Amino acid sequence: MKSNDFKEKTRKAVKAYEVMINDIEEGEQTFKNLIFQYGSDGMFYFHRGMAYKHYYDTTRDEKYRKRAIEDFREADGLFPFPTWQKKARQELESLNPESEQTSEIDEIIKYVWKERERIENKKNRQPYFIFGLTKTGEDKKVIYFVFEHYHERIRIDIERRRVKESHDLKFGDRFLEGKIEFIGDEIKVIIPVDKNSLDSDDIEELKEIAEKEGIYYISDFRENIEKLAEFLSKKRIRNNKYLDYFFNIKKTPGFSGFSGIIDELIEENLNESQIEAIKRACFQDITFIWGPPGTGKTEVLCNILNIFYRNGYRTLVVSLSNSTVDELLKKFISKFPYEKEEIIRLGDERPQTPREILEFFSDEIQPFTKIVACNFNNIFFRRKVEPFDFVLIDEVSMTPIPNIVAISYLAREGLILAGDPAQLPPPYPKDMEIPNEWFSKNIFEKIGIGVENIEESFKDRRCAFLDTQYRMAKEINDLVSELFYEGKLRCGRKDDGVLNLNRRVYFIDSHGKIETGPEIIHRRNEPHAEAIVKNIEKILGKLDKPMKIGIITPYNAQVCTIYKYLKEKGLAENVKTGTVHIFQGQECDIIFFNIPDIDVEPSPLIVDRKLLNVVLSRAKEAILIIGDKNYLLSPDFFEEEIREIYKKIIEAGEKISGDVKWIDVM
Repeated sequence: MKSNDFKEKTRKAVKAYEVMINDIEEGEQTFKNLIFQYGSDGMFYFHRGMAYKHYYDTTRDEKYRKRAIEDFREADGLFPFPTWQKKARQELESLNPESEQTSEIDEIIKYVWKERERIENKKNRQPYFIFGLTKTGEDKKVIYFVFEHYHERIRIDIERRRVKESHDLKFGDRFLEGKIEFIGDEIKVIIPVDKNSLDSDDIEELKEIAEKEGIYYISDFRENIEKLAEFLSKKRIRNNKYLDYFFNIKKTPGFSGFSGIIDELIEENLNESQIEAIKRACFQDITFIWGPPGTGKTEVLCNILNIFYRNGYRTLVVSLSNSTVDELLKKFISKFPYEKEEIIRLGDERPQTPREILEFFSDEIQPFTKIVACNFNNIFFRRKVEPFDFVLIDEVSMTPIPNIVAISYLAREGLILAGDPAQLPPPYPKDMEIPNEWFSKNIFEKIGIGVENIEESFKDRRCAFLDTQYRMAKEINDLVSELFYEGKLRCGRKDDGVLNLNRRVYFIDSHGKIETGPEIIHRRNEPHAEAIVKNIEKILGKLDKPMKIGIITPYNAQVCTIYKYLKEKGLAENVKTGTVHIFQGQECDIIFFNIPDIDVEPSPLIVDRKLLNVVLSRAKEAILIIGDKNYLLSPDFFEEEIREIYKKIIEAGEKISGDVKWIDVM
């Protein structure tokens, strides 16, 4: 802040204070005009707070104390100078603002630091899968591995550090230190032999693991958690109207303060539930948009963003995933008119960044910027971020609640949270200590919105349910709706005859042979993998137009096994395979879901309703489930609730023996 500018604002703030202590209404209007003319400034809020404090001291009217506290909190967040921040906090302390809300945020901060303690242990850090071995090599000092497939988070993590340092990796159940390099689209993992005390037998074992099971990059989010805790600590004394919603103290949303045109800006092709969600997001101070797969959640968010933009409001768009932010921004600019200089994408470009949004990347948020899109860390790592009129958070089911609480401090008028409580939370390996509930639960569960109490959720004004999906064929929709949405999800898609099928859901009863390893993720069924790939080859030969085919399986070892056969048949470029978490948020024309398990203790990955929901809802045209019928319906292995789900899946699909050529059913 320039010295002359600071002095001028201080002079005007003092003058407005003098007006206000003589005439409160005139003084309030004077401060309102200053904020409108100059923007939010700590000096204006501080001196208005002093005026309210004057009225509280002379009248003991509680409303003036509350207004003074709000203004001092606002000033503390806006002041760039420690001296003035200290003055604001001293005034706050004199008014004794320690309240229920402060204790609530202190509770969250405490559990953020507990999460930081938890991930001090490497086994509790998030692993990211690397597979598709193409090359190995070694000398006396190192052994290296080159892979085709890796999670984009790995590249982001390593490029952010921008130093050649050692990284934590996991081969089987063994943690090793190594280095990572990127060679085009491939990833090279270099493991020092002496540093990791490897002998010749160890090296051969690592090679076998890399080929058959894949390996893991172990992320290190300790600094991210520390920045989150620091962000919350700086905000703790500031008023946050959303905390009462997060703690279920308040359930009826208030008015956001939105004023402007809406109906003329909503696209004509939207359905009633989408329009209702848009209007609630505009007029309510908090809205949870529950968007099941294929219901046009991104379309709704783009319309909301356009309404705010066209009415002159500033909006922060944020998500845990860079891809989610990029796709939303890409769709927005493809649908609506905009001025380039009014949109900013914070963060760094990535190889996967859509070319259409490359021109929006910047580190500077200008006063005239109306839309800022980014991930959470782009905010938490910044020294200072001014509040926005509205904050829009996507994929909140996957987002830790403390992140959502922290970002909510930046929403002046309204907070929009979009996601699906019936979709997957972040995965936690079996040997990992599960985080505290502030990190292991999603925000929908915390406030009581979800399938478990769907009727109550629909009555909750905070919740806007998108009830019509356009992705899945009707037969798939009906199965997903019955199993996971209490029959409330409707099919709005017209059958366009893309595939000439006698059914859309198939269950293939096939035994195969299960192989187990030291961990659940090491399970594989080679006969299943080979048969799936052979029949995909036949399906591709019968299709008269290109179609996207995906193979989903719960275990990374089975992913590697399927990928091996895909590569042998030359199909690895055309057919994607991965675990359920990899496919969340994506769609394919045809999905194969392989359950390799047979007569073994079921893993959490095949008894999770949310996981099964994600699997079934990825398919647009057809889904084929491959598993052992007797096993999936056995009371010796499965609880009644899960058996009922598998029973309905089997009944919905053709009961086809594993001896039948699968291609004949399509």
